[in-house]
Amino acid sequence: MKTERVNGHTITYYDGDVTELPAKRFQKFNKFLLLDSGIGSDIQDIDNHIERLRVYVQKDTDKAVMELENLRQNMYLVMKGITPKHLAFCTLIYKFDGEACEDMSDEGIKDLHERLSSVSAGWFERMFRAVKKKLMLN
Repeated sequence: MKTERVNGHTITYYDGDVTELPAKRFQKFNKFLLLDSGIGSDIQDIDNHIERLRVYVQKDTDKAVMELENLRQNMYLVMKGITPKHLAFCTLIYKFDGEACEDMSDEGIKDLHERLSSVSAGWFERMFRAVKKKLMLN
């Protein structure tokens, strides 16, 4: 585990050693990774869905329908301010300002994310990439 201070908060998190990570957290981490990889998290992902739709509409109706559903979900997440990558990282947070983060329900993870609302998106991206890389290598 590692501890970092960011924007006046102290965050202790699992830093990529899968053997330390409780199974429930690992499952939640993978769930949000799956959401991000298939649906996406941001405006760029919406554009990617539209580009794929252009191709599929002419060639493969079934894939076009699936892409349209992914686009719908991506837009919903963006409108709700939900970023699966950020939520994935939140599943790895062990303590926030000295308080244990034990609620791994979707609502508990979203609440933790809300408590981190003052932290920059860039910090989340750096942390997510570093930890994901370590988890995927183990």
